[in-house]
Amino acid sequence: MQSATASKAANRPGQQTIKQPPQSRARFSGRCSPQERTTLVKNKTRLGRFNSSPPRDKIAPMKASVFIATSLDGFIARADGGIDWLGEPEEDGEDYGFGKFFASVDTLVMGRNSFEKVMSLGSWFYGTTPVVVLTHRSLDVPAGLSSPVIPLSGSPAEVVEELARRGAKHLYIDGGKTVQAFLEAHLIQRIIITRIPVLLGEGIPLFGPLQQDIKLRHIETRAFDNGLVQSEYEVIDPN
Repeated sequence: MQSATASKAANRPGQQTIKQPPQSRARFSGRCSPQERTTLVKNKTRLGRFNSSPPRDKIAPMKASVFIATSLDGFIARADGGIDWLGEPEEDGEDYGFGKFFASVDTLVMGRNSFEKVMSLGSWFYGTTPVVVLTHRSLDVPAGLSSPVIPLSGSPAEVVEELARRGAKHLYIDGGKTVQAFLEAHLIQRIIITRIPVLLGEGIPLFGPLQQDIKLRHIETRAFDNGLVQSEYEVIDPN
C-alpha cells in the first residue's frame, strides 16, 4: 500500500488520474509487447507460490528497499484497509524524502491488495516506473496507465531472480504481506519508516512473525515539525 509520503507527494509532476477500467480479465497491461506477454506467460507457469527458493548464489545482485508509513503502534492500515489517517498531519511542500527515494528505484513490487487499494484512490503515483503486482489470479489493469503493470507469482527469491534477469537493480517493496515475505527471505537491504503520531489500536501490521531475529543497523532519524518521525535502517545480512 502506498506510504503516507506517497500520498503527500501526489501533487508532484507525474501524477496521473486513473480512468475507470473496462471490465476485462486481461492478465497483462496493454503496455506490454506481444513478445513480453509471451515471456510473462512462460514465466507464470514456471514460477510457483511463496514456498521454495532457488539457491541464493544463483540470484543476481539486487537492492531492495522499503519506504512506508505506519501509525505509532505499527499499523499500515485499519483492519478494513482504511488509510484515512495518513492525511494528517499535513506539512506544506514536504514530501519526506519520497521523491529522492523513488527516483533511486527502477521497479515497484507490491501485493494485489495494495494494488487494488491504489486503484481505488483514483490517482497513479508512480510515473513511468514499472509496477510488479504479486498475484496468482488474473488482474484488471486500467488502460492508459503511464507505466507497465506486470503480474507475477512466485517466492520472493524467484521474483527477485526474474526481475534481475530483466535488468532491475533497485526494487521498492510495498505492502504489509509483501514486505514481510521479502524480509523473511532476507531480500531487503534498507527500511525507511515514517511514523504518524496516531494510535489505531488495531489494524493491518507492517511486520509479522519471523522464524529468526532480523537485526538492523540504525542509519538516521529525522523529526518533522508536524510530529512525523522518520527512521532509516540497514538490514544486516545474517550470512
